[in-house]
This record gives sequence, C-alpha cells and structure tokens, in this order.
Amino acid sequence: MQNPHLTNRPPAGSHTIEVWADGRINLGPTPRQVYRQGYNQTAVNALVVGDLKAASGEGPGIKPDALLDDYEREVLNGPGAFSVAANG
Repeated sequence: MQNPHLTNRPPAGSHTIEVWADGRINLGPTPRQVYRQGYNQTAVNALVVGDLKAASGEGPGIKPDALLDDYEREVLNGPGAFSVAANG
C-alpha cells in the first residue's frame, strides 16, 4: 500500500524523517513494509521516551531500554540513522 504523503514527495538529494514516540503502537504499514517500497535510503532517526516508573520497576509502562531496542531493530533506517532514549 503506497502512502500518498511519501509518494508525492519532492525530489531531493537526501531525506530524513525524525520519529519520537513513547510506545510501540503502529496503525499503518510496518516500517519495513514502507522501506521495501523504495524508501530504503531515507534516514529515519528516533527519539524514544520511556516511562521512568517502568524503568525503576514501579510502573506498567515500557522501560526506556526495551523501547529503544525495538526502535533500533524495527524503525531506524538509512545512512547515518541514530536513536536517542529519554525518560519521560
């Protein structure tokens, strides 16, 4: 399924998408599905915000390290892509 926002992009030498999130929910195609549509050279960076209470074992949220691992495995893409974790 083509994403109309990505399909109608202007020509450029490089493209970068900055993603920030505090969870794992994705209501559209997976990042890998999008990358296979020809966006494999688009850099996708991530700022993940973990739950401080979960980090200390006191809450039900997602621990920052676990969320960062997910994003590094599933979301990061392209040349020079990076991720950063923050505690929310």
